[in-house]
Amino acid sequence: MTEKCSNPTCSITISFLTGAMLGAGLVLLYAPQSGRKTRDDIVDLSTDVLDKVKEYGKEAQEQVKSAVAESKELLAENKAILLAAIEASKNAIKDGSSDIRS
Repeated sequence: MTEKCSNPTCSITISFLTGAMLGAGLVLLYAPQSGRKTRDDIVDLSTDVLDKVKEYGKEAQEQVKSAVAESKELLAENKAILLAAIEASKNAIKDGSSDIRS
């Protein structure tokens, strides 16, 4: 993870996954099996957790990109509506002021 996590949801998720990984590692360390098997299990678990974190990060990144794109579209639509309303207001003011002068 090269980017800093400034989102509270991101921080909570990373904290939870870190705690889960540490807890699972402790359970494996105290399990009645050989050290070699335990180390292999820890490596497998760490790899699985890292893969899931990367997957969730990619999904979150895609969702953010999608939300930004939708926001840009909505902003462009609202900008066009607002500009049309301003132009209509200007025209109404022009038409109204010419009636007053007559």
